[in-house]
Amino acid sequence: MKNKTWLITGASQGLGLETVKYLISQGNNVIAFSRNPETITKEIGDVKNLLALSADLNSISDISEKINLALKKFNTIDIVLNNAGYGLIGPFEEISDEEINNLFKVNVFYTFNVIKAVLPILRKQKYGHIFNTSSVAGYRSFANVSVYSAVKFALDGFSEGLNDELKHFNISVSSILPGGFRTNFLESTSIKYADSKISDYNFETDKKNWNAINHQQLGNPKAYAKFIYDLTTKKIIPTHIFVGSDAIRNALAKIKLVEADIDSYKETSNQTGFKDFKVIH
Repeated sequence: MKNKTWLITGASQGLGLETVKYLISQGNNVIAFSRNPETITKEIGDVKNLLALSADLNSISDISEKINLALKKFNTIDIVLNNAGYGLIGPFEEISDEEINNLFKVNVFYTFNVIKAVLPILRKQKYGHIFNTSSVAGYRSFANVSVYSAVKFALDGFSEGLNDELKHFNISVSSILPGGFRTNFLESTSIKYADSKISDYNFETDKKNWNAINHQQLGNPKAYAKFIYDLTTKKIIPTHIFVGSDAIRNALAKIKLVEADIDSYKETSNQTGFKDFKVIH
């Protein structure tokens, strides 16, 4: 298998940086987008198969410009890993419109911009794979992550539909849904908490619980990077990729909940068509 060229956003910390490190160690080429590209080169060193660039993900033209620079060095882009984003935790009622809009902008619209910039290249070369980083919270939501789940559910649904759109170009798309990994995700650089003032929600207790698991998560970031890379060595890459035992556990629990819901009403739901519906006067 030939070494591949990856484009990774949010590459200067956490799972993004660990993935860059592992890919470089395996001889792959990496185009690493970050607001702080010098952080990446400081961590990895000046190696010929790494190109760390600062790209404005709010601008498709700037992304395209940086991609063209990368193509001059590596000729192709085989795999795109959209990893840029951050978390927001708190009761929906206490999260401002500005916070919600910015969360969608960074997590969802930045991903859209990268894909819009790269798709003409992938279509022209008639192959490629796109990974979009969602979360297990993008499949099963919980109290105080409703807004964060909204952006991650959006990415998961978008990935599923886009995969269907692009398959006849030999381009596939996957949604990555990680559980908890021992990174800086629960630090102020990656997550924000609502400024809770409504005592009814008892959010301060929940916030303490989140802080208590900081750097205690089950997931190993190095194992995550290897797992994602290994998937790309297979002939078919899954569309929905749950990573970590907690992610698998929560996904299977959600499936059981949905099945139970459907079983509770499916008989009458099946009778809502014109053929079966009868009005009782």
